[in-house]
Order: sequence, then C-alpha cells, then structure tokens
Amino acid sequence: FSHFDEEELSMLSLGKVPPSKPASVTKDLSHCTPEEISGIAKDLVTYHAKMLERLYLLVKIGYLSPDELDDHQTRFIENLSICVAKNKRIALTFGLPNGQSLARACDYRSLKKQLIKIANDQRINREARAALVGGRTNQNYCSDQTLRFRKRQEELSQQALEQVYVRRSDSAHITTLAEIAKDQERRKFNHLFHIAKNLQAMADEAELTGYFVTLTAPGNYHPNPAKGRRSYDQSELRNAHVYLQERWKLLRARLAKAGIPLSISTLFGMRFVEVHKDGCAHWHLLIFTTPERFDIFQRYADDLFPAHRQWDHVAIDQDKGEATSYLFKYL
Repeated sequence: FSHFDEEELSMLSLGKVPPSKPASVTKDLSHCTPEEISGIAKDLVTYHAKMLERLYLLVKIGYLSPDELDDHQTRFIENLSICVAKNKRIALTFGLPNGQSLARACDYRSLKKQLIKIANDQRINREARAALVGGRTNQNYCSDQTLRFRKRQEELSQQALEQVYVRRSDSAHITTLAEIAKDQERRKFNHLFHIAKNLQAMADEAELTGYFVTLTAPGNYHPNPAKGRRSYDQSELRNAHVYLQERWKLLRARLAKAGIPLSISTLFGMRFVEVHKDGCAHWHLLIFTTPERFDIFQRYADDLFPAHRQWDHVAIDQDKGEATSYLFKYL
C-alpha cells in the first residue's frame, strides 16, 4: 500500500476508492526547452503507471471487481490532465478507445507530443495577446523563442535519426533514417507538384479557367496587423483557421445547393494554409471551374467574407505561367 498516502488509506478503510490526482507540473511549459519537456514526459509516464498500478492492486486483493476496474479506468481517462500554475488543469486527450488511451497515457512519445502541442499553444497565444509578433516588431511569422525551440527539436530529431541504420529489403545498401527522412521530404514536394500539374491538365482538357483565391479572417482575429487599428479579441490564435474552416463549409454548402458541388466536373482544386507576419492563418486556394460558376462562387464569397480585403482572387493567365507557378512557393 505504499502507493497510497494516509488520507487515501483512510478513504479505503471507509470503502471509498481514492480518485486519481492530476500530475503537477511546476515549470511553465511555454518556456521549456525540448529537453525539459522530454523530462516532464518521462515523469508523467512514471506517475500514470503508478496511478494505474493502484487500481490493479485493488483488483488483486479483491477490493475492486473487474467491472468496477473498467469504470475507474474510464474515469482515469476522462480526468487525465496536468496541473500547472494556480491549480489550472490542462486536459490530456487521445480520442481513442479506453484500452488504447490507457496505453498512450503511459507512452513517452505520445505524452511528449501532447506536451509540445500544449507548450506551443501557450507560447503563441501569450505572444498574440501581447502583440509580440508581426506589426512593427522585429519578429515576423513566429517569435525568436518559438524559432529556437523548433530548431532545437529538429537538431535532436536529426541526431536520433542519424544513429539508426537500416538496410533496404531489395538491396544490401545500408542507410540512416536521417537520409530516408530527407528523401521523404523530396518525395512530398514532388507528390504535391505532380498533383498540381495533373489538376492543371484535367482543367485544360475540360476547358476550365484557373483562379487563385486568398481567404483571410476579419480584423479581430489578427493579433498585430501591420496596418490599421488592432482589434484582436481571441482566446487562441488558431481561431482564425477555425473561422476559415467554418466559412468554407458554409460556402461549399451554398455552392452545392446551387448545383455546383465540389467535383472534377464542376469545381475542384487545392488548398494551402499560410500565416501573416503576425501569425494569423490565411488560406490560398487554387480553383478550376467555368467563369459562370466562379461568378456564383464570387457572390457567395462576398457575402461570407464581407470585411475589407477579407478575400481576393486573380484569374490565372497561362501566358504568364501555369497554375503550378502560382503555387510553387507554397509547395
């Protein structure tokens, strides 16, 4: 019973099972280095394993039945979180069935991934509220701190990949995982470029016109605009992307109702997400359709993106370059 403190042992004597407490994280994750986050993830693995071992012990001595164990495991997953400054709790979620979630709760890689996401979200949201990126600052697109964090992540990842050697099944050639990762990056670029070229070929065959469309969120989603009055009022920087997703969903629904569902025979293309200098997300779309259908698209876009310069478009002039020329910087 070394896994229980005196208060918890008292609860057990009264027939009550002590609830699992969230792990306390004393450091501000947004200021942690990748190495520090790795250490916290390892501590969480140990802590969660201890919490689950308590339940298994209670089953072993007959204090809990297997059905009761299932109920307590479910509550463990539902309440899985970390406790940070001022007793604020941040949920750890996996979105998986209980068995898989229990395994992830004790898996170092899964927990480290969650902690890195939490750290990045905390950092960029704090910077957005304080207008530390974009505008008239000397930090564009992301802060120097975020850039240092990301570079260190890549260095550690590169070091780990360089230490693992593999042999291809079809040859005696031995290479490192670092070389394979680099090759995959090239393949990803080639794959996207190939898709864009094929979309252009399909559009040419169907005699469709290409349009390059830009969608952005209204002013209150921009934490530090270069021009105009600052009116940022969002709790999270990613809300701009969520806003665009919701508006795009409405636009698609209106197009479908007008007989223009997204398909290779009516309207199709590609989407790329980019950020402004203050970190606010905006979308670039490559769309192929007829001028008549695009007129309808434009009418709905004017209604759903009504703010000044909230959306813009340009018809692709193939005398100046194909669609892939417009997209090259985003691939």
